[in-house]
Amino acid sequence: MATIHILNPVADRRWADLVDEHPQASIFHSPAWLTALQRTYGYQPMALTLTPPQEELTNGIAFARVASRLTGTRLVSLPFADHCQPLTQDARQTAELTTYAGKMQRGYKYIELRPHEACECALPGFGVSAQYLLHTLDLTPDLEQMFGRFHPSCLQRRIRHAERMNLAYEESRSESALADFYKLQVMTRARHNLPPQPTTWFENLRNSFGDRFTVHTVCADGKPIASMITLRHNSVLTYKYGASDASQHRLGGVALLFWRTIQSAKANGVTKMDLGRSDLHGTGLVEFKDHLGARRSQLCYLRSPEPTMNDTRSRDYLALAGKVFAHTPPSVAKIAGSLLYKHAG
Repeated sequence: MATIHILNPVADRRWADLVDEHPQASIFHSPAWLTALQRTYGYQPMALTLTPPQEELTNGIAFARVASRLTGTRLVSLPFADHCQPLTQDARQTAELTTYAGKMQRGYKYIELRPHEACECALPGFGVSAQYLLHTLDLTPDLEQMFGRFHPSCLQRRIRHAERMNLAYEESRSESALADFYKLQVMTRARHNLPPQPTTWFENLRNSFGDRFTVHTVCADGKPIASMITLRHNSVLTYKYGASDASQHRLGGVALLFWRTIQSAKANGVTKMDLGRSDLHGTGLVEFKDHLGARRSQLCYLRSPEPTMNDTRSRDYLALAGKVFAHTPPSVAKIAGSLLYKHAG
């Protein structure tokens, strides 16, 4: 039986080195993501590894402990992450670490893994708890080729229209840019019957990621109408949050926002854009990402013990809360988000 070691991936510098070097690592594995989770929601980070202390770290799975009286205490790898692949060298290491994780159920409602190759490596004791689509966009073709792959009417025409309207694009990490994004985010979440995340979450992401955090904004006559937050890890740019003013969609600001972000990313050496996950039946979002030319793959989240038909997912909990607060003033919705998200991880 292999010996499993537990470490703090925020405090142990070896984890940061592993994340920098491992080909399956993403922004979600980074100490910056774990730090933002801890500062915002109080989630406690930990990682399992086969590597003995003091040796160079060559494998590991990161978790965060989510303690909630409403949704139960559990270990999640990782909260609010679209995906978090085990950072191992082979299937044997993955099996040994996940088997150990599955045995850590005492005191926890469940253990959850969010790998992006879950369906290809079924793990004993774990069952599929949710399925999504993951979208990635190859940025290695030249810009002319990329633009040519965009949907003619849904993207190309809207981008040209936005350019004729002289919409302005900017990138920033300033407090004012983040505040502009958050105003649009409150509007967007209300359209989707979901409370907005607390402002401290975005502030902590900015503080933790530093120059790898960027707010991209498109303005019409000086007024922000579309905005997104991206996080960078090595040569991959992750589109994590997007927001817009629906009353201004006719201007083509969202299409221009993605096009300008892609142009900037390529100029700065990015080779792939992670466009995040989509619900299997989220037709509009899936189609938009398809229109960009993104490649689809399947995400399967896993739980131990295996989920039952009676299990209630935290996402359903948030959706129900969003419906309750859908018609309340933004100030009330913000308070609801601040109170509820720490239970959702």
